[in-house]
Amino acid sequence: MRLFKGRSENDIEAADLPRVAEAGDVIDVRTYHEWEAGHLPFARHIPIDELLARVGELDKERLSVFICHIGARSLAASDALGRNGYRTANVSGGMEAAKTAGLPVVRDDGSPGRVVGA
Repeated sequence: MRLFKGRSENDIEAADLPRVAEAGDVIDVRTYHEWEAGHLPFARHIPIDELLARVGELDKERLSVFICHIGARSLAASDALGRNGYRTANVSGGMEAAKTAGLPVVRDDGSPGRVVGA
């Protein structure tokens, strides 16, 4: 039995994130360790294990684009909230795809960051 499809009809490409971030919210669902090592400068951090408790921070009418390391956790978050009336999308390939697309990865202080796995 598969818990999620692997790709969603709502997947977006990492290279499109800067444009998408102007119209929606990019939500990074990785762990604190992963976030602290490096994240997209325009992303918000809501770890997946806190998402249910913090779902009230999301606007159901605004697009929420989820990202994680390679796309599995973000796909689960996108699918779950999408089934509950939220406008969602998943970043295909996650932060690894963002790095490959040349998007900036920074630490909280703005210095260059790096992508690490859980």
